Amino acid sequence: MLQEMSRLKIKVLSVSALLAFSFVVNGGDNPSSRFYGGTVLMAEVKPVSTVDAPEVSNVSKYAVAPDLGSDVAFALVVVTLDSGRSLSSFDYVLSDGSSEYPCVAISDTDGVYDASSWEKKTTIPGKKYQMLFKVRLPSLGEPKYKLKFKLRSGAGRDPDLPFVNVGDKSFTLASKVPDGGMLGVDPYAPNPKVETKQSKDSASKKAESKPSGGKDAKKKKKKRGAKKPKEDPKKAAERAKWEEMLKRSLNKGD
Repeated sequence: MLQEMSRLKIKVLSVSALLAFSFVVNGGDNPSSRFYGGTVLMAEVKPVSTVDAPEVSNVSKYAVAPDLGSDVAFALVVVTLDSGRSLSSFDYVLSDGSSEYPCVAISDTDGVYDASSWEKKTTIPGKKYQMLFKVRLPSLGEPKYKLKFKLRSGAGRDPDLPFVNVGDKSFTLASKVPDGGMLGVDPYAPNPKVETKQSKDSASKKAESKPSGGKDAKKKKKKRGAKKPKEDPKKAAERAKWEEMLKRSLNKGD
């Protein structure tokens, strides 16, 4: 019995360690995912029917577009590449398990897609590159596609990517994607500001450093510089009489 409990404890610890390792690798709050050539930082989709859908220039007249039906969308994948890696629009496809979708264009400039510029023989580590695909949206659930490396099947680095459907809104610009990644993060989701202890302390310090002002300060100034009220004539006469009598008594003592 004790042996079984200790084995169960080891399994639980192993799973916890694996989850913690996965959290660190994926970037925690800014998740990312490793693929064959580098790291995926972002994955978003939007219907092709939207007003600001991407435009691809210099598409070959001999290119045959696959019939994807009515629910067609652009899928944008933003990546950084490992040192020495090249990138081609023929290297990768997205797969939903039943179909594969080729890359339409690659780019290293925000929102600019040129089909004739299909290869980046030399890439810069840390620079963000865009891969644009045309895919069929799933009828149910959130869109999820596998990024497959076509030139070497079974490489073991074909990640399943959770795509965020931004609808009629714009794709996130590659230059605005955090270095740590934002895979699976909706850029248009409400993000309420959380007031931390540090922000409270800084706010109280600012309040203390502000010069005093307002009505209370004006009242204090008025009190400090206010004139003494005039004494009643009768009381003044009585006070003067008592002062005179006091002087006389003091003189007699001398």
